[in-house]
Amino acid sequence: MKRNEILVLLLILLIAAFFRFWHLEITQFITYDQARDFLIIKRMLLDHKLTLLGPTVLIPGVFLPPFYYYLLAPFLMIFRFQPQGADFFTAILGISAVFLFYLFAREIFGKLPAALGSLLFAVCPVVISFSRHAWNPNTSDFFSLAIIFCLYRFLIKEKWLWFYIACTFFGLSLSFHFSLLVMAPVIFFVFLFGRRKNKASLKNVIIGFFSFLIFVSPLLFFEVRHHFSITSNIVNFVIGNGNGSDSIFFRLEIFMKDLFKLPWLLFNGHLIKGVESINPSSIILMDKIPIFYQSWSFLLILFIFIGLIIRIKDNTEKKGFFLILFWFLFGIGLRFLLPSKTFYFYQYNFLFPAVFLLLVNLFYLLRKKNWGLFLSLLLFFPMFVFSILNFFKMPNSLRSDAFFLSAAKIIADDFFNSKPGSYVIAANNNDPQRWDHNGLEYRYFLEAYYRLPISNWDINDYQQAKTLYLIDEGDIKEPLKLGGMEMESFAPKTIQKIWQAESGQKIYKMTR
Repeated sequence: MKRNEILVLLLILLIAAFFRFWHLEITQFITYDQARDFLIIKRMLLDHKLTLLGPTVLIPGVFLPPFYYYLLAPFLMIFRFQPQGADFFTAILGISAVFLFYLFAREIFGKLPAALGSLLFAVCPVVISFSRHAWNPNTSDFFSLAIIFCLYRFLIKEKWLWFYIACTFFGLSLSFHFSLLVMAPVIFFVFLFGRRKNKASLKNVIIGFFSFLIFVSPLLFFEVRHHFSITSNIVNFVIGNGNGSDSIFFRLEIFMKDLFKLPWLLFNGHLIKGVESINPSSIILMDKIPIFYQSWSFLLILFIFIGLIIRIKDNTEKKGFFLILFWFLFGIGLRFLLPSKTFYFYQYNFLFPAVFLLLVNLFYLLRKKNWGLFLSLLLFFPMFVFSILNFFKMPNSLRSDAFFLSAAKIIADDFFNSKPGSYVIAANNNDPQRWDHNGLEYRYFLEAYYRLPISNWDINDYQQAKTLYLIDEGDIKEPLKLGGMEMESFAPKTIQKIWQAESGQKIYKMTR
């Protein structure tokens, strides 16, 4: 790269960093998934309870590999277990995705289209919203880009090292979200195409396979030790549920719809409630998200698809273009694997860069025409300004660490002063969609900030505990009669103390 190009790239990365780090705390939203992950990491670091399992997936009893936890752990440690450290880690990967996006787009489409596309990717409100919030699916775009970039280098440079790196990234990516499994057919077809020129041997296959296994092996060890329980749970789910209620014609219909719907939501999703919500219980199903065809982006998406057709028919070198196209189509094919009743927009996170790369293809085609630069800028500037203006409309968080700390401090002070022995936590969440009452968010702050002993949330833990602290975020009329597994297992008889936290919660200390 020449000096001017390096300066342009640095400017793009600075813009990406600004939008991901600016007042990072105001969009912080701590809920069950984050608290669960942070608590596991806290116990890894402070209680030396290492794990072979990562986050859970939609199928009961099925887990991802654990490297999301191990990569996130140093950031929580550096930030002294403040949840903002996890958001910082996610933002770093988001900025890295912008960097990889530019490198990849530059090699295929040239410097100017790559710069324009990278800027739009850097300031897209939906992409930014995902990059500012620590949740394992929100980092998928970085890993899909890393895999695709390495595969492209393998095809162009004809060096197997790039294929091995792609396989390594693929193995690591599965610790972050299961949707990245759809990268497997892309890797397979690139291997089939590349082996003809690169003379694949059994050695290359073995090295690629073991590169993949590096980051999947902990899950395999767990499977062997536990009689393949995860595999059994997957088989039982497929047999008992699977996609049986969705016919092949229905899945084909939603596949065709999502070819348009995904780009549309990526450009407009920040304007629709329930699309990019950082509260998982507020996210609505993909099939229930409305589309407004009169929006400006409808015309833009038509232009993108027209650009695809033109590019397919021209005579230029198209390895990179077809790689992006296959990535996009195989990605939408995720809809054939998952039931529509459990499919959400965030599961397409790994495809966000592909949509913007197809937009870069449009810039590339316009650049080759008369007045191409003018037309490209005419398309670019309204999108750029629209994105920036809408970024500053992001809502403030209602569940940051400050919301939980005052209640946690009251419990911690009472615990160390009264020494009640074994304890458990229950919470009446103010979110009507939350069915759990285990107060996992409060548990994290009690253990990580105030160093209370470990307290778990199984039935046996509630049955054997001597004291229960109930945190009420709503307005319980009769606290002793609150339902749920937690309260019914503990079966409290007496309220010993009541406190009011500065953040509004009521805390009840209960005994049998």
